[in-house]
This record gives sequence, structure tokens and C-alpha cells, in this order.
Amino acid sequence: MIMASIKNRSIKGRALTAIVLCSGLLSGCGVTRPGNDLAVVAQDDGSEQNSTPSSGALPPSLGDLESFAPDDSDTSAKELARLQQVKQAALEYGLQGGLAHGIAQIDGIVRSNADYLTRTYDFGALMIDGPYGSKILPPVIVESDKIYDQVNADTLVIADHSYEILTPAAFAPIQPLWQTYLIMPWVAPATPDLKDFPDKAIEHKTWDAALKKGYEIGEEQAFADFQINLNRLNRQFIGMVRWSQLVAKGEATVPLVTAEMKPVVGGGDKVTIDEGKVEIVGNAELLPRVN
Repeated sequence: MIMASIKNRSIKGRALTAIVLCSGLLSGCGVTRPGNDLAVVAQDDGSEQNSTPSSGALPPSLGDLESFAPDDSDTSAKELARLQQVKQAALEYGLQGGLAHGIAQIDGIVRSNADYLTRTYDFGALMIDGPYGSKILPPVIVESDKIYDQVNADTLVIADHSYEILTPAAFAPIQPLWQTYLIMPWVAPATPDLKDFPDKAIEHKTWDAALKKGYEIGEEQAFADFQINLNRLNRQFIGMVRWSQLVAKGEATVPLVTAEMKPVVGGGDKVTIDEGKVEIVGNAELLPRVN
């Protein structure tokens, strides 16, 4: 089985696994998880089940990149010193292709589970209702366990548990969306310059090896980027859930908000009727309590 097929299955499978693991992570934080209705659209059977973007196009596979050859009749011999130039061009070409292909495979998994993700990451249920129809994003609280911090050779700080407000509450016109974090557009690889394509047998060997290596690196980079974005999404969502849980236990406060309504504001060239001003004058705080 060719390497492209193996890597294709690996990327799609790992993306789906990451989403499944996140559902367990959210459940462990007290978040109600939807039914077990993940759409598993990429079976690990070696077959290609690509997700077609709205444009109908798909990024090239490794085989597509390997089969591409320039229509150039000038095949004069090159010096062996060109090998590094050929290798670098193939590596970059393969990396761009692998990155695009990996992103497209992950995008297929994500979009196929869009309904599940929308129900799981329901930021709307966490938003705070403010005066005059305003909406407030809750603070994001991060949690650490088993802290071991050696300040210097003479000082060691050990703690069982800690909470920290990572992001304070803030007004937001709309709720956050998981799509902002997980939808990643792919970009087709740029065709290398004709002078960078191999001519002699040794250059072809160098080209093929570098192309495969770059493609693998690109696919791995696609998954790494997806994992980073998924971690950011979980940090935001779980951090807001954690704040609401601490408030319910009396271990955190809510933001202090003031509201002022003026019947008429202005004069001369501009007059505003029933102007409301809403302001966060006190951020949420953690309360020291010992259970």
C-alpha cells in the first residue's frame, strides 16, 4: 500500500480520535455531552473518502505531485552542485502539498461532525445576560494540579491545586463559534520553477526522496496545527464552564456591571434618544475558601 494512503488514513483517523477524546474531556469537567452520534465518515479501510470543499476542488495527493513533470525540452546536464537546490525545491513542494492534503482530510472529519460539535461547544448557554440586551463572555479559568515549582536552590513551592483567571469577562456582540477554531482553509502548493526540476538520474532520486519527506512533514504539520486549535477551543470553553461551576459553589464572583439610561443625549447636529451605557466596573474574582 502506498505511503499516501497510509498517511491519509492516519491523518483522518487521528483527527476523529482527537474529537472523540475531547468529548470525554468535556464530560469530565461536568459538561453535558450530546448523544453518541459522531459521524464516522472515514473508515480505516485504505480507501480514499475525501471531503470536497465548496469549490469542488481537492488538494493534490503525493502521487499527483510525483507524477507532475514540466513540459520542457531543454534537458541539458546539470552539475551535481545542483542537488541541494533540487532537494530544497522538492522538499518545499512536498511540504506544501502534504499540508494542503492533511488539512483537507481533517476538514472532512470536522465538517462531517458539525452538528455534534455545535451541540458540544454551546457557548451560547454560557453567555451572561447583561442590561439592555447586552451579552458578556464569561471569564476563562485555567486549573492546575500537583504543582511543583522550584523557585531556586533553597525554595520549593508545592501545591495540590490552583485556579487562575486567564481571560477576564468582556462584552461580545455574538457568542464564540467552534468553526473559528477548527475550520482551516487549505492552499494549493505552488509549482516549483522549471529550473528546479531534476534532469539527471541522481537528481530524480534526490527529488523523489525529498518530495516524500516534505509531504510527510506537511501532513504532520496539518495535524499539529489542528491539535493546537482544538486545544485552544477546549481551553476557552472548559475555562468558561469552570467559572460557572466555581460561582455555583461560592468560590468565584460574577462581574460587576453598571447600567445607565439617558432619555436624550446630545444636541445641535446630533441627538440620541434613550441611550443606554453598560460598563463592567469589577471583574470576576476567585474567592479563597477551604472545603
